[in-house]
Amino acid sequence: MLLSLLACTPEVTDVPIDSVAAVEDTSPVWERPDPSWTATQVGEQLAHGLANGVPNPHPIQKLYLELMALGDETCPGDPLQLSNARQGIGGCTAESGAYYEGISSYATGAEDVGAVLGGERYTDASWMLSGDFLLVDPDDNRFQFGGQARYIVSTSADETRWNSELAGTFRYEPSDSWIADIASNRVYVSGALPNQGAPETTIRGGMSNGAVDVYFDDLVFGTDGCAGPPASGVISLRGEDGGWYRLELRDDCSGCGDVIFDERVELGEACPDLESFRARTESLRPMEDG
Repeated sequence: MLLSLLACTPEVTDVPIDSVAAVEDTSPVWERPDPSWTATQVGEQLAHGLANGVPNPHPIQKLYLELMALGDETCPGDPLQLSNARQGIGGCTAESGAYYEGISSYATGAEDVGAVLGGERYTDASWMLSGDFLLVDPDDNRFQFGGQARYIVSTSADETRWNSELAGTFRYEPSDSWIADIASNRVYVSGALPNQGAPETTIRGGMSNGAVDVYFDDLVFGTDGCAGPPASGVISLRGEDGGWYRLELRDDCSGCGDVIFDERVELGEACPDLESFRARTESLRPMEDG
């Protein structure tokens, strides 16, 4: 039986490789883009897009408290937080006509912020807001919030330190501030106000404000001897073609640096005018009365 099966096995013959039909590769070929801006144009784009500074968290706090004040004992039931899980899912409408949906957590002042973060070094200028919620005013204007906003001020014997943080997506169209246009941010601004020496401000993270998409890598203002231009750091700018332009500032207080596109094309020097950006960003510093 085994012999008969073997006898029926077809003979295997070698097929020349050059006689096999080639399979055409139809997959798309990705080509790295060429720069569409010069180094000078990158500097101009940065100066224009960053003229309003980094987003200020205080308008968010002010708007949140104003809209929460329109609530009542039933809806949302708490003047500072959205903590009712049932209302968070289904929403509720207060007698004023304001609508509340979602969950939020809010802390303000030295005692409450200290209880969350730990320690007793915080001042009453500190506050924190986080959550995922929708607040609608009686005129049907929607305040959309998803993420975290905070402003923390702490003190020691030698200095006052402050931190402004925005991480998430925010919008309230009637606002006269940056939240009128939907904005996505994950930007951190920190600073030190020493009892002696120059105040210093450091910016990290990215922001998209409708005018510009940028990422900051330890952009520093205000070190000793650098009262105007940034002292050091890197700013990456997303171009219209989707590529990234990286401005690497020199550590010489000139405010100038080399521009590199797509991590491979050197475009030359740019010296963007960031004075308005610096002034607006440093306005986030706490007042002396803290």
